[in-house]
Amino acid sequence: MVAPQLLSDVREYLELLRDETWRRHDSAMSEDTIAREVTEVMLKVHPDWDGQEWIRPGVGCLCAEHAMTGDEPEAPEHQLRPGK
Repeated sequence: MVAPQLLSDVREYLELLRDETWRRHDSAMSEDTIAREVTEVMLKVHPDWDGQEWIRPGVGCLCAEHAMTGDEPEAPEHQLRPGK
C-alpha cells in the first residue's frame, strides 16, 4: 500500500470510529455498550484489521473528548479562576 493511500485509509477509519462513537454517545448509551456496538461496526467494515485491541481505547478517548466538547458553552475565563 502506498503511503498516501494508507493515510487516507487511516483517516477514513478514524472518522468512522468517531462518528459511530459520538452517535451512540449522544443517545446516552453506556461506554461499554458503545464500545461493544462500535467494535461490531468497525469489524464489519475492516474485518482484516490487526489492531482490533485499539477500538475500545479509541471509543473511550472519543467519549471523553465528546463529553468535554459537548453542546454546553464554556464558562467565561473569569469564572474559571476562583477568587478573582
